[in-house]
Amino acid sequence: MTARKRLLLNSLFFFVCVAIATAAILYNYSYKVCWRCDTQDYYQRGKEFVCRAETELQETGIDFLRLAAERGWPQAKILLAESYSNHLPDGYQPLDHHASHCLNGQLGDNAVAARALFNDGYQALRAQKANDSQLLYNMGLLYNATILAGDQPDQLALQCFEQAAEAGHQAARLHLARHFHQRSDYPRASHWLLLAAEAGSDPAPALQLGDYHFYGRGLEQDYNKAVNWYRQALKIAKQQAARQPQAERAAVEDEPRARIDMALRKLQQNRHLTPLTLGYRVVGDANRFEVLCDGHDGPIGTIERDPQGLVARLASDLELPVGVATAHKTFGSLDAATDWLLQTYGRSRHGSSKKFYFQLQR
Repeated sequence: MTARKRLLLNSLFFFVCVAIATAAILYNYSYKVCWRCDTQDYYQRGKEFVCRAETELQETGIDFLRLAAERGWPQAKILLAESYSNHLPDGYQPLDHHASHCLNGQLGDNAVAARALFNDGYQALRAQKANDSQLLYNMGLLYNATILAGDQPDQLALQCFEQAAEAGHQAARLHLARHFHQRSDYPRASHWLLLAAEAGSDPAPALQLGDYHFYGRGLEQDYNKAVNWYRQALKIAKQQAARQPQAERAAVEDEPRARIDMALRKLQQNRHLTPLTLGYRVVGDANRFEVLCDGHDGPIGTIERDPQGLVARLASDLELPVGVATAHKTFGSLDAATDWLLQTYGRSRHGSSKKFYFQLQR
């Protein structure tokens, strides 16, 4: 083989080796290069990489997030700001829970950087008219904590809470209700309490509305309406405590039950009862009876024997009256069971302002 051919073969071998080494380097470090990536791509890849197990990938993820933040991506700024903050306000929810959890501990506490990034990020989102209710609620909390800058942070916080509440944010509604209640602005507090109570997820607003009706704060004084709200609070409390031990369930139900008793005593003191006479019939056999009464198509309820006694059960098409917590009850005698059914039906049909007299019809 001539010297020229050997030189060509050696050169070719050298270039092949260089190509293989270059390919290996690119393969091993390709994750650090984002070809044709725009700012959002860097943000998305950054969130993905910070949640990987490898330290090198996590560091690359942080670099990508910082690059996205430098390029003006608001969510990247907020994510980094959350990671720089060891003490976020109570109730604050990260915009991306998963990525925020992954970043926890990877960046040190840096209140100055966090404040600057929070201000840039949230103001940019507001400028884009991003009206997500959680975003607005977060902003309200950050204004209250003076993390977001503003000439009148208290007013700016209130505006954010009101916009979040109007968009359906439950915590914002409860926050506003507390805010106005503490300032004795009961009409405005009751507005937000009513909206919060509609969700049926927390007994507190229903209990508070009951108090407003009981004491006449911002709403008309009406003990019947107070009882209705207290009963709604009790219903929600029962649902929430359904899986708890008996002692804990009883403790949760104590407060609304005590309020119901308090309002019912007031009703009893103020009641002027009008007499009303109704006829009734009892039909059935030795083990099961149906009770029929004037003013209702079909039985108002049934009475059945079981090993514990006689179970009186109100018909399902009748609503429970105020002060009656259950649609069925066990008695030791037919007279007591029948009287309970009749009195419960009378109050359900005609209200609590009547004194009922029932006449048995053959």
